[in-house]
Amino acid sequence: MDVMEREPAALLSVLTDGNAVLNDHADDAGLCAVCGSAWPCDATRLAGAFR
Repeated sequence: MDVMEREPAALLSVLTDGNAVLNDHADDAGLCAVCGSAWPCDATRLAGAFR
């Protein structure tokens, strides 16, 4: 059993952090509003995997 199965708070933290990334790293005319790379950036893709 991994930590996510034993500790729902850990899972909630990951999901909350993922949503924050998705909210912050928004599309700004084809570029990420935070990191400036092509959108969707790597952070957005990774956070989307946790949704």
